[in-house]
Amino acid sequence: KGPRPAAEAIFVSDDATALSLYETGRLDLIRRLSTILIPKYEKTPDFFQTPLARFDYIGFGDSVAASRDFRLALALGADYDEFKKAFFALGRPGCPSFPEEYMDKPRCLKFDLAKAKKAWDAVSPQIKDKTHTFFVNATGGADLLRSAQWYQSQWKKNLGLKTEIRALEQTSYVQLLKTKPPAIFRKGYSRDRPS
Repeated sequence: KGPRPAAEAIFVSDDATALSLYETGRLDLIRRLSTILIPKYEKTPDFFQTPLARFDYIGFGDSVAASRDFRLALALGADYDEFKKAFFALGRPGCPSFPEEYMDKPRCLKFDLAKAKKAWDAVSPQIKDKTHTFFVNATGGADLLRSAQWYQSQWKKNLGLKTEIRALEQTSYVQLLKTKPPAIFRKGYSRDRPS
């Protein structure tokens, strides 16, 4: 009854800025919190964690895509249980976020260092001895860059792969993926919208 109170939407692209505005009372809601801050805020009454279905993947460009052993080594050479702990994931990283009835059998990646190293040994020196650039989208927030660093660390520790992370703005990044996909890249899609 009566007129509705005015609502103002403020779009803040930086998560840290949004949190600061929330803490000072300028914002009533922030849609995401950097995962590294979850332990600090998870016990507060205004913290809500909502599972989202996401589809994130590590892709490979022409220079390494033909090497099945390279792709297999990287897929099996990361400890997804460690990722789950580091990022407070509610689901199992390495598994598609589709309902099980959509799949004929579960298709989860599992950390298997022995198989990863065996595949890595079969990769040609021209590929495995090179320092590869690992491209990510710069607009994904601090967690996206942190996840790329996590993969970088896992691959270095478990396989000896050398990578450099490079973040590009959305338009440049999509154009790069369309024209000349880099050796290693991370692409994600939020599945909580109609597109």
